[in-house]
Amino acid sequence: MSTIFLLFFPILVGIFSEKEKNYKWSKKWILFFVSSIISCIVSLILIKYISSFDIYRGFVFEMLVATLEYYCVIPIIRRERISYVNILNIICLFSITATIYYILTYGQATIDSDIAMPSFLDQTIWKTKSLFPTNWAYVNGDIWVISIHLFVLPFTILLKNQSLARMLGASLLFMFSLAGIYYQDKKIFKNNSWLLSIPLFLIFLQGKETLRFIRSDNLYTIYMLFITIILTQITLIYKKKKKILSFALFNFILTITGLRMLSYFTLPLILTFFYLFYSQVEDEENFKIVKNRIPKFIKLFLIILIPALLGSLIHIWLRKNHIVDGLYSNVSKLTFVSNTEEIRKNFILYFEFLFQSFGFTGNTELITLTGIQNLISIVSCFFIIFYIPILQLKKLKNEKDEVVIFYIFGIFHSLIIFIVMVFLGRTGLVSYVLTTVYICILISSRYIKTYWLKKKNFKSTIFILFFSIFSIIQITSTFLSTKSWKHKLTIQKEFTEKLVNKGLNKGYATYWNAYNNNLYSDYRLKIAAVNIDIDKNDIINITPFKWLTDIKLFEFEKTKKTFLLLTKEENEEIKGKLDLLFGKPIDKFTLFNTYRYPDEQNGLEEMYVYVFDHDIIADFPNGLNDKKLFPKELRWNKENVSFENNELLIKPNGYTFGPYSTLASGKYILHIYGTNLDKASIDIFSQESNEKFQYNIINKSSSEITISLNIKENISQIEFRVFNYTKNDIIKLNYMTID
Repeated sequence: MSTIFLLFFPILVGIFSEKEKNYKWSKKWILFFVSSIISCIVSLILIKYISSFDIYRGFVFEMLVATLEYYCVIPIIRRERISYVNILNIICLFSITATIYYILTYGQATIDSDIAMPSFLDQTIWKTKSLFPTNWAYVNGDIWVISIHLFVLPFTILLKNQSLARMLGASLLFMFSLAGIYYQDKKIFKNNSWLLSIPLFLIFLQGKETLRFIRSDNLYTIYMLFITIILTQITLIYKKKKKILSFALFNFILTITGLRMLSYFTLPLILTFFYLFYSQVEDEENFKIVKNRIPKFIKLFLIILIPALLGSLIHIWLRKNHIVDGLYSNVSKLTFVSNTEEIRKNFILYFEFLFQSFGFTGNTELITLTGIQNLISIVSCFFIIFYIPILQLKKLKNEKDEVVIFYIFGIFHSLIIFIVMVFLGRTGLVSYVLTTVYICILISSRYIKTYWLKKKNFKSTIFILFFSIFSIIQITSTFLSTKSWKHKLTIQKEFTEKLVNKGLNKGYATYWNAYNNNLYSDYRLKIAAVNIDIDKNDIINITPFKWLTDIKLFEFEKTKKTFLLLTKEENEEIKGKLDLLFGKPIDKFTLFNTYRYPDEQNGLEEMYVYVFDHDIIADFPNGLNDKKLFPKELRWNKENVSFENNELLIKPNGYTFGPYSTLASGKYILHIYGTNLDKASIDIFSQESNEKFQYNIINKSSSEITISLNIKENISQIEFRVFNYTKNDIIKLNYMTID
């Protein structure tokens, strides 16, 4: 397997480098295999006899040797000139090598719960034999159709090592995205601008969040692949080259994902062709000629709209039987910001994100590697995002339709992103600007190749010189950033191994320390994510966090030993309150020297583990979901109320309130059970509106109170409040039920 892995990429380099040479293919294949086998043998010897030299470094060695061989040594032997194209080929292949190495090493060692999700979804798909499992909680209004999980799926099924499987899937998607750039360039730009755009995409986007979203997480890498495919195919349709069926099918599948795809692709495409039609009407003196073009544009609009609408209908249908927004019903809704001050802040943040995506961090000395990278990021961002696109705009009237379509789409796509971020306040992550950055990279690369590198002169030489220097620095930085990957990975694996060796399987932890540990244990652990909140009354509230997860993880399992995994901060907050919630643990221990997320860069910390003799999910407060309210699910004033023997003892001037649940419209019967309830004062309240419901006390005795409740329309934040206004009596509250 290792030998095949080492042989594969050098052969690809050979095929790629020699494909346009006028030599017999028989001689080429001999060259490929001989050179690859020789370097492969050398790599295997190094792997066997040098402990620090592993399969990943063997891959780097193979790629670097093959690249230099095909683009330097062989041309010299053939007495060919080493042109700037050769230099760009070398930079391009070095960039690919550095990126794949980063993904397979450092990426494998720094998997958080977000990055683990595609693998977890694949596990669920494989178990349920369904591409859209009904027990999976999607988020942000998206149903994953074509996403990173499809690239990870075969590796998840075939390999035991799930961290490696996840990153092999990431590498595969990366190769597809690079193929997309190459495909788009050959079909639309037709000038080898991919030699610039691939390095710019791979190694010049050095922002911390950018590296995560593009290299490890890959959720935005897939959008970049979509851009190249969709724009290439719609352009070929516009140029009357038959790609209608493939475009329509891809567009249909894409829009099943959700409304995000409509804003990312469908709307910008429609606006692009509206612009093209308008510009032709404006420029054309003979209206009859323009009139004859109307059917063409109508056809284009229908080709874009009909598949998108059908895909959207399928999405709406799937939403009925699937969890799409996770815990939050309004997470996919868009609302305008409240004031102009927010607009100003979002505007500034938008441009900050653009520079951060290239790696600008600030607060660093200039004469350091980080400082030099900051300088490169400023220069790169200025030229790629602002200067060169403006130069391209000035020449747009003289460009071919293919270039115009791509450029105008980029403007409308970026404008929509800008409006969503600035005016609708979606500014949480740098990732939101990455598609804009990607489009600018493609446009700028094409412009540089067309106008700056058209012929060899002083200007082109200077550009190649600086581009080469900047690329070498970024490639070096990429390799250097992986230096501690083995140590990190070992720690991650050992941590989960310790839990498994304790005989533990099912557990609970906050989101960032749940699903990554499942993956590192190769799914021998089943840790479900929970929210841990402490309210103003110092009451703990632990609830399932149904966000990108299989909700069956939260199903109760009888006679199942479970554990609670806590960070140092979480442990300090709730360690004295666990007995109240779950009873006394049967075991507790501390695991030192581990990484916690999302702050793994901060170094090693300890994690605390509490083991219980039952599935503690049964003790989680769940409001009215089970039609029963236990005392621990309510709130109370600590001065006059105490919790003892699973009862609330309400002393004079004491009161209880909560659970702040949601009730649908309809008629209900509320039962309150306890002692001395005939002396209690009862109130039902909602911060939303008391006009949305009516209630009436039907029966009131010492042990039970019965209340009829009429909900006129859906209401949230409802509270069932019990007050003790007596002077000496103690009221005991056991539980409540609602039917």
